[in-house]
Amino acid sequence: VSRSTGTGTILFENPSGALNGEANDQDNADPGTLIDWDYPDGFYWDGGGDGVSWNDALNWTTDVVPVSTSLVYLEHTVGGVAAAYTVNINTTDAITEDLNIDIEGGAAITLNVNGADLKVLNDLSIASGATLAHVNAADTIRIGGNWSNSGTFNEGTGTVLFDGESGTSTITTGGTGDPFYHVRFVAEGATYELGSDIGIDGTLTLDSGIFSTGGSSYDIYASGDWDVNAGGTFEPQLGTVFFDNTGAQDIAGFTFNNFSTTGTGTKTLS
Repeated sequence: VSRSTGTGTILFENPSGALNGEANDQDNADPGTLIDWDYPDGFYWDGGGDGVSWNDALNWTTDVVPVSTSLVYLEHTVGGVAAAYTVNINTTDAITEDLNIDIEGGAAITLNVNGADLKVLNDLSIASGATLAHVNAADTIRIGGNWSNSGTFNEGTGTVLFDGESGTSTITTGGTGDPFYHVRFVAEGATYELGSDIGIDGTLTLDSGIFSTGGSSYDIYASGDWDVNAGGTFEPQLGTVFFDNTGAQDIAGFTFNNFSTTGTGTKTLS
């Protein structure tokens, strides 16, 4: 959103999506007075309980644990936590409609998925300076909408499952230097397209739905196996898939635009 002149303020209330928030607008300052953002229905972290657990209700400004309709913001302004803090999902699965992790130019914020799953029904945004850490390989991060990462995603060896049911969502990563490990799509009726190059250090599994390199034809750097099943469709557009592991890689279900192999490992097509 851009607005450089004029009087008064345009207010966006309870917005969602990868481009919402102060970090994505362009007006007369940062923060400015021409564009403003407000989240009256939001769940904000105040750390008033044990200070670390997602499922401790007293850690939220609402004194209620987020639910499937919640808009969650891990930041510094509203909750009043100016210092760096860490939130742990480690006893009970966490669910939310939208999740935004944004340090707003302040101290570090880290969300650890370490002992239970995280399900975001709509959009996930990791802003610059923020960290999402997938600590426990047994846990799954499930995303129904957009994935936007301009901060840090510590992928560990876990699975990110994209499970939208309709529409088109965008996966914008921190580049190939900030990869996923396992990526799986169970998204019948939905399309996921890339908004940047993507690195996948583990296995890509496309069970259902459409996975596309996007209109700009971004590239995929795959270091593990590639498995496109009968219910899934990969749309290569003009992108290149690089299979770059020094170990063996199995490649099943394939229609590529550009196909590149590097490393000494054997690539087996089936």
